[in-house]
Amino acid sequence: MSFLAPVLVIGGQKGNAFDFNGTGSGATLKKIWVWAGGWQIKSIKVWLTDGQSMHFGESAGDFKEFTFEDGEHFTSLSLWGNGAGTRLGAIKFKTNRSREFFAHMTDWGLKTEYPIDIGSGICMGVIGRAGSDIDSLGFKFINTIKSTVLKNVNYPTLHSVIPKVAVEEIKSMTYHNNTSEMQEYKIESSKKIIKTSSWSKQTNKQTKNYILKLKCHVSFSCWCLTM
Repeated sequence: MSFLAPVLVIGGQKGNAFDFNGTGSGATLKKIWVWAGGWQIKSIKVWLTDGQSMHFGESAGDFKEFTFEDGEHFTSLSLWGNGAGTRLGAIKFKTNRSREFFAHMTDWGLKTEYPIDIGSGICMGVIGRAGSDIDSLGFKFINTIKSTVLKNVNYPTLHSVIPKVAVEEIKSMTYHNNTSEMQEYKIESSKKIIKTSSWSKQTNKQTKNYILKLKCHVSFSCWCLTM
C-alpha cells in the first residue's frame, strides 16, 4: 500500500507535465497562489515548508492566495475542469481551522465537481500539466495515518538524569525459628506493572500524539534457611 492517497488529476492533456512535491524531504504544502481567467485557471505558484517554490502557467486575471498555519491541514478538496475538457476550472478546499479557499474561472460557469480523496489531509505537493494556462492539476496527499511508530529514539542527556525511584514493598514475611532444627521456607510473589505516558509534537502540517506504554512483570522467589 502506497503512503500516498490516490491522485486524481482534473483538466486537459496539453501543456508540459510537472510534479512538485516534498515526498523526498518530508516538506509539505505551505502556501498557494492562484490566478483565474475567464474560462480557465491561468497560473498557480506553490511553496513547500522547506522554502522551495514553483510557478506554473502565466500570471494574469483574478488573484487569490492561501497560507497554511502550523498544524493546519485539508478537511476537503474539490476540483473542476473548465467544462470543455481542456483546462482546470476551479480549486476549492477547507481546512481544520474552519478556513476556506475558492479560486475559479470568472466567466464560464462551473459544471462537474470532483471531490478529491485527501487521505490524512496532509498535502505533499501538486502534479499536473501547464503551458500558458493550467491545463490540469492534482494534489498529492499522505494516506490516512493508522499508527505512528518511534524508532531509534536517542536521549543524549539520559545519563545525567537522576531517576526518582519510588520504593514499594510487594510482599514481606517475618519468621522466627524457635527451635535448634534447620527449617526451610519459601516466599513467592509477582506483580504486573503498566506505565503509560503521552506527549505531542506539532509540525507545519500536523499534530502528532504519541502514547508510550510500558509493561513489566516482576516475579521473585526467596528460600530461607534458618537454624
